[in-house]
Amino acid sequence: MRAHRPAARSPTCARSFSNFAKSRSASRTSLFHFSIVSFPSNFYLANSFAETKVNLQIKKIYALRFAPHILMSRLNDLNPEQRQAVGQTEGPLLILAGAGSGKTRVITYRLAYLLESKRVPPENLLAVTFTNKAAREMKERLEGLAGRVATKVTLSTFHSLGVRILRKNVEALGYRKNFVIYDESDQLALIREIIKDEAMEFGGHNPAQLLGRVSAAKNDGHTPEQLHKTENAEELLFRDLYGQYQQRTRGFNAIDFDDILILATKLLAEHVEVREYYQNLYRYIMVDEYQDTNPLQDRFIELLSGQRRNLCVVGDDDQSIYSWRGANPEIILHFEEKYSGARVIKLEQNYRSTQLILDAANAVIKNNKRRKGKNLWTAWQGGAKIKVLRGANENDEAEKVFAEIASQRMLDAKRRCSDYAILVRTNFQMRPLEEAARAANVPYQLIGGDSFYDRAEIRDLIAYLKVMRNPDDELNFKRALHFPKRGIGSQTLLRMHAYCAAHHKNLYRAFHEAEFIEDLRGPMAHAMIQFAHLIDEFRRKFHDGQLSVVAEELVKRLDFMHALQETSHDEKVIEKRQNNVREFLGSLKRFEQTSDDPTLAGFLDRLSLVSDTDYLNRQVDRVVILTVHAAKGLEFPYVFIYGMNDGQFPSRRACEEGGEEEERRLCYVALTRPQRELTISFCDKKTRYKEELALEPSRFLKEIPAELFENSPFKIESVEETAQREAKDQEEALAMIRKIKASLGQKH
Repeated sequence: MRAHRPAARSPTCARSFSNFAKSRSASRTSLFHFSIVSFPSNFYLANSFAETKVNLQIKKIYALRFAPHILMSRLNDLNPEQRQAVGQTEGPLLILAGAGSGKTRVITYRLAYLLESKRVPPENLLAVTFTNKAAREMKERLEGLAGRVATKVTLSTFHSLGVRILRKNVEALGYRKNFVIYDESDQLALIREIIKDEAMEFGGHNPAQLLGRVSAAKNDGHTPEQLHKTENAEELLFRDLYGQYQQRTRGFNAIDFDDILILATKLLAEHVEVREYYQNLYRYIMVDEYQDTNPLQDRFIELLSGQRRNLCVVGDDDQSIYSWRGANPEIILHFEEKYSGARVIKLEQNYRSTQLILDAANAVIKNNKRRKGKNLWTAWQGGAKIKVLRGANENDEAEKVFAEIASQRMLDAKRRCSDYAILVRTNFQMRPLEEAARAANVPYQLIGGDSFYDRAEIRDLIAYLKVMRNPDDELNFKRALHFPKRGIGSQTLLRMHAYCAAHHKNLYRAFHEAEFIEDLRGPMAHAMIQFAHLIDEFRRKFHDGQLSVVAEELVKRLDFMHALQETSHDEKVIEKRQNNVREFLGSLKRFEQTSDDPTLAGFLDRLSLVSDTDYLNRQVDRVVILTVHAAKGLEFPYVFIYGMNDGQFPSRRACEEGGEEEERRLCYVALTRPQRELTISFCDKKTRYKEELALEPSRFLKEIPAELFENSPFKIESVEETAQREAKDQEEALAMIRKIKASLGQKH
């Protein structure tokens, strides 16, 4: 079918366009252009050229010719403050972005502006954030604006960027490039192993607490030798533990999550050639969620930005909620002092919530003294008032939450379970909510509970993969060795450790020599040699073959599924564990389809950097239950804040330690998650260690103006008010029954 032929172009137009086509390169084109370019009617290309390279090239050149006008048209979608932030590209810039103010849009538009208007090569742009979810969202949006050229822009989390730098340069610090990254489970296993091997006694301190102390010492920049001198026996013991931990991870060619940025920063600080390479590579740097940076991360960014100082940081001091992991809100509060001449732009228009919800959030956060100060507003005036649910105890409160969700969904059939989120202050509050959800037959998903990758059978498989990547990793070497069983017991391993110490070898190399070691029986030595050869064989296969295919072959070779049958007498448990293995193998295939680095190293690196919110599945229709910390950056149409009792939210311990302002910021984060409606719940009593404790509503509720509540959380009802409320509830219940009957009548 022939295309309709518009009026021919004038010879002058044709000549001028031809000259322009010859004078410009068409190599830099993008969807930023094509998504909004419509060729004018006098721009005619003969139908015979329709699919030729010449035609495509001319179209690209035409798009470039009009790019500045197109870009300005797209910038008109932004509000004045957002446009100002996008256009300010040179020198240090602080964008104070309130909750729901479109900061991700500003970041991606600013990157597109640098690409399209400033002609900055994509390789010279770096955007850093804290979560994989945020990095993925930025990447998708930027590709929608700027097209394929956006794939060359570095959009990364802090730790992913640190790993990238280390993979290329870590040998300068004495590590080998095939290092593995220990996750928390690996770290805890190593702490337990050290305590057992060294017969250490830490009264009242569990491995998780000791690991927390190791992490704190690292982030404070203290080596075991630098810890303060003390005669305290426990402190001396901890110093020995910390020293052993560092010695073993280094010997295993392993690093932990904290080491990633510590080592990357050390590289940049101590090796001029490495620092200059990255400063020349990343000429424009943007940092998201800047309020959550700790001193180490701030130093890392400072070393990357160098003398150019083209550093744009985006954050909200009112949402700084991670002091427990080293984040310091003073960093964002003193940005202008550190970077002289820095500009500050405030984004205060909210595009998420109703004005009533924002009024509640503003009323709470204004009570903090250490803040920059801003006032969120929205064009979406009014909104539903905040509903309050009051339970007799935590179980009754949870039941009322799910009864309310069921009631709302019955009255409005368009509401899905996934429209609802229930926020809690701490993980232990999830239990009564889980029980209430099951009792109400409401589907739900927990964010921040047990990870899929922490299940024993999955950790066993991951141990094999880590050993294939780095056979010097003795922690995972021993885990892999013990499942499936090979008849190599703890006493044999002790003899092998003695042999390793005497001959300066590690277990992997010693296993190759098992037949030459005295006191090892023939079958035992044979099992060790077989295990070492298995590692050698599959290391080659993972290097040369496809990740998912080789992993499936490894599972079959190990007879892993059959070995799982011996782990339980319950057929359902066995089936669940086997299904978990199948799901894990499936996840490898999905990883290959979506990753830029679909290798064993790429998978293990990604696995070590997974955060709680990466497990959130918005495609399934389930109520989401998660902590406020995990909810940061997310939004839901309907939000319940559960457990708003004083001593719980805010946390009594945090307030006693001077952390009330951070607890208030955490409350502000919770209040700014809902788009349409907010419900707050609390209870009068809770049971703790078989003792009933009387509770009071959160002090933060007193900071919200009474007129914003549908029903007051503090007022004790009179007999008349109780009767009126019950009559209203009965009226709503009857309306619901009439609606159900009408719905059933329509079906029949």
